[in-house]
Amino acid sequence: MVLLLTLSLLFANEREIPLENLFQTELKIKGRVFNLWLALSPKQQKEGLSSLDPDEVATNEGMLFVYPINKIETFWMKNTFMDLDIAFIDESGEICNIYSMEQQSKKYFSSTKNIRYVLELRQGIFEELNLVVGDKIDMPQIVKDFSQS
Repeated sequence: MVLLLTLSLLFANEREIPLENLFQTELKIKGRVFNLWLALSPKQQKEGLSSLDPDEVATNEGMLFVYPINKIETFWMKNTFMDLDIAFIDESGEICNIYSMEQQSKKYFSSTKNIRYVLELRQGIFEELNLVVGDKIDMPQIVKDFSQS
């Protein structure tokens, strides 16, 4: 009972923006389909996948951060309760950097060049897909449209 209470308090951080309020899209990577929440506004991007119980994010789910301009981006894992892989992706869809991030880490992860998109999936998925720097991801039209607005 105490353990359940402790776990529920650990994940009790309320999200400012519920996931169901975010746009979603499907993204196909190397034949596998992922359901992604789109982080479009600075507020959505700041919150990302933080404050979620790991059970709330399936292995075929993740988040795609979409920026209106190309820029250097930096991420960390504060208040994130699951390990994630992150890919920094430029405007053409080319992966520029890939990192594995440990939950609750305060280490910073940055793109090494200007990017337009950032993809977060459960840790280990990129390795399963043999996804590497230089690979291209074809973004759905809805994502391209949001990145131009």
